[in-house]
Amino acid sequence: MKLDPVLTTEQYRSVVASYHTNLRDSSELHQATLFLHENGVLLHYEDSTLKDLYFLDPQWLCDMLAHVVTVREINPFARNGVMRLDDLKHVFKSSNLGDVDTKGYIVHLLNKFEVALTWDNRTLLIPSLLPTEDDIYTPSVRVKIPVRSRAWASRNKKASPNLNVSTSSLSSASEDTQQDYELTSRNDPDVAIRRLLLLSYVPSGFWSRLITRLLADDTVIQIVREFFIVPKEVTQDARLTKLLDVGAEWSLWQTGMELRYGYTVLFSMKEIIHTNNNSIDYQSLRLQLKQEGVWTDVNFNTVSLLEIHLPLDTLVIKRPVKEQGSDSVIGYQAIVLEPSPQKAAHLLALATDHIDILLEDWYPTLGTRFVHTSEGRLLVTRIVPCPTCLSQAMAQLNNENSQPKSQDGDDDIEFVRVSQESATSDGDSGVADSPSSSRMASEEGLAAKLSNKPPQYSWMVEECILAAIEKKINRCPVHGEISLA
Repeated sequence: MKLDPVLTTEQYRSVVASYHTNLRDSSELHQATLFLHENGVLLHYEDSTLKDLYFLDPQWLCDMLAHVVTVREINPFARNGVMRLDDLKHVFKSSNLGDVDTKGYIVHLLNKFEVALTWDNRTLLIPSLLPTEDDIYTPSVRVKIPVRSRAWASRNKKASPNLNVSTSSLSSASEDTQQDYELTSRNDPDVAIRRLLLLSYVPSGFWSRLITRLLADDTVIQIVREFFIVPKEVTQDARLTKLLDVGAEWSLWQTGMELRYGYTVLFSMKEIIHTNNNSIDYQSLRLQLKQEGVWTDVNFNTVSLLEIHLPLDTLVIKRPVKEQGSDSVIGYQAIVLEPSPQKAAHLLALATDHIDILLEDWYPTLGTRFVHTSEGRLLVTRIVPCPTCLSQAMAQLNNENSQPKSQDGDDDIEFVRVSQESATSDGDSGVADSPSSSRMASEEGLAAKLSNKPPQYSWMVEECILAAIEKKINRCPVHGEISLA
């Protein structure tokens, strides 16, 4: 069997010693290896999982990694960016690379170069093969990952006072239940929770790392199981319990992810790149942020915008009411399942913690809190908008969109995605740290047509945290006291 052109530290030192070189100690060997690495003769990495390995053929290594992200004819197992770890051996077996140790360093190499990442020791996520946000509206392209973990079997056996989340689908309900009962959802934009993150740029590898962190977090399972408050009459009715036995799953794309329970969206997090697929056209808003008691405009034109959204829809079960002693239906009873405020807050905190930790661990120059540019502007701005302001703005925009559009081309607005490469060293998140900053956030990049629009008000997350600690209440100039839960 042909061996991989890879040596362990012990083998590498032994081979070097057999050539009777003039290297005096391990320090000089390390310097020589570093020289060869920098010149592409061999490859050696200091990562904890790879530092004991020396790759003698860089071209072999590149070819091997390329087989994972290649065309479907070579790797038919990566269906829209997700493949089983066990299928790696089939990919390499059909190539001319020979047998590859897919259980060892291959996965670590894929993770290091972000070619593919794993979160459960069973599945690989290949970011470059995930669909775009436009593509996910095609059912055959949508990537779905069931919400479960390594402890799924044992957890699923335990009785739950709330939702019995499983990997079944709505079709799992019995035929008579589907005919007599109906499970729908009801939306109220005024109670939806939104958080906005304004970044000077989205760093390379951000979304792939964030997606795998959330997929690997088993806390999501328990949150979903208890997300809705289930009345006792539902838990005592076997047919209603069966109706709620639907699957929770993640939907993934290159710049975002969405958590669904059945057909109801519980949570979504995505980068706002263009306006077509968003419930809110942020570039059409005049969002104002309160800083040191003064309301200042937020400039969306020069930043990357991330949105966290919890719709907080209620589930509605339509139960038929039959005439006594007969099977004829005389009406319907609506049973409402409200979302739990505690579980919604838990899910929001979980997502924001993952974002903050990821930025601090991998992108410290961007993610460290309260880092400013030389002009006093924050690199990352975390915003809590007034939900009533947003819902009214949405209604107004919908009314405007229902009118005949003008032909001047102003309706087709797209966000410009700011990348790490295009960001300068003095990039910022578009918001000054204070109104007294030498460069006001509203001084440039804001379209003149927005100046006459009514503003939508918002606060920085730090101000909301301080208000909660001091037991104060944030007030919107238009809508008064605002619940920012």
